[in-house]
Amino acid sequence: MNAKFASAVTLSIAAAVAGQALAATNSAPTKSSSQLQAELAQANQAGDRIASDEGFKLNEVYPNRYPGHAAQAMSDEQVKAELAEAKRTGNFIVGENGARANEINPEKYPARSTPTAIAPATGPSAGAIRTIDFSAGA
Repeated sequence: MNAKFASAVTLSIAAAVAGQALAATNSAPTKSSSQLQAELAQANQAGDRIASDEGFKLNEVYPNRYPGHAAQAMSDEQVKAELAEAKRTGNFIVGENGARANEINPEKYPARSTPTAIAPATGPSAGAIRTIDFSAGA
């Protein structure tokens, strides 16, 4: 019985010493209560706190409420022109899957300009590389 008791005491002392040594090597520097309160106040002021289950921050959901995060204002004419262009090209999201209208029904919208193949070099400048200017029609 004494041998079992001695083994149990030795084992518990070894576990306690090992636990303290592990805690001493893995302990991160702690912050004071005032430091934590200052960080929280700064996060509140900047809107840098989670606002929803989706993980958006307050300054992302309500950018007009926080300095430095305000959305760039567009005139009514700019918004209308952008909407008209999106409708014309089908460049807007349809449904919940995130697909664009011009991806679902490409026949209803003008074809997207896609780069064509590089033209083969011919003639005296056959050694030079020739390419097609894709921005000419845009």
